[in-house]
Amino acid sequence: MRSGQYKTLNSSAVCEGQIKEIDFVTGEIIRGEKISDNVVGYLAYMELINGFRKSLYMSVEELQEHAEKYSQSYAYDLRSGKKSSVWTTNFAAMAKKTVLKKLLSNFGIISIDPSGLALATALQADQSVVTEKGFRYVDNEPSGEEKIVPFNEVIDLPEEFQEDESADEESPDKQE
Repeated sequence: MRSGQYKTLNSSAVCEGQIKEIDFVTGEIIRGEKISDNVVGYLAYMELINGFRKSLYMSVEELQEHAEKYSQSYAYDLRSGKKSSVWTTNFAAMAKKTVLKKLLSNFGIISIDPSGLALATALQADQSVVTEKGFRYVDNEPSGEEKIVPFNEVIDLPEEFQEDESADEESPDKQE
């Protein structure tokens, strides 16, 4: 939102009947009439100030498959009948976060300006443990295996975002 490029950004539950169909060419969602309070999926929507609009819909079944694949604690809950995972205890919140994250990571504003870097880093860091070497996705590691995803390489920023190196040269604190 800090980019100033978003007019609308939302995620919500979709009840039975609220989506009549999804145009397979444009991805446009044709709204229907709600026929029950039964939640059948979750939707994320964004509209930019330049008029670009995009939405993403995932059914409850698709989200459950996603959670089982990417969350070991949810998979454990399913196997053991326990309720320790946030996917189990607050499915709606995790579903809304997931559709919104997928929408933004595929179609959101990600640029080289600081707000874009923050979004890219936030998407990469989501549900990870940040270590000195990079991001570690503890919840998605097969037992006994540690996988570190290194931090992104430093990119060359435009001049207006670079620090003034001459100030460092004159600093009395600088060690040689």
